[in-house]
Amino acid sequence: MHYIVSKSFPLPTDYIEKLTDSEKQILQLLCDGYKRKEIASMLFASERTISNHIQHIFNKLDVSSSLEAVTKGIKLGHIQPNY
Repeated sequence: MHYIVSKSFPLPTDYIEKLTDSEKQILQLLCDGYKRKEIASMLFASERTISNHIQHIFNKLDVSSSLEAVTKGIKLGHIQPNY
């Protein structure tokens, strides 16, 4: 007996943990082209704190770079591109 796997049913998408307002703000600033040091200065935080937030963003979005995070953040509607 053979089983046929139907490709007409989409696979469930992985659950993505919601970003906090701070994480969305940092992701938007990354999208706008700011570097970690600049973001830290703008938000009156240490670079280490900003790096921790960015790592949390990477983990939540399941990405490994700022470019991937920004791209996925736009796709998911967390941030808006600034043309």
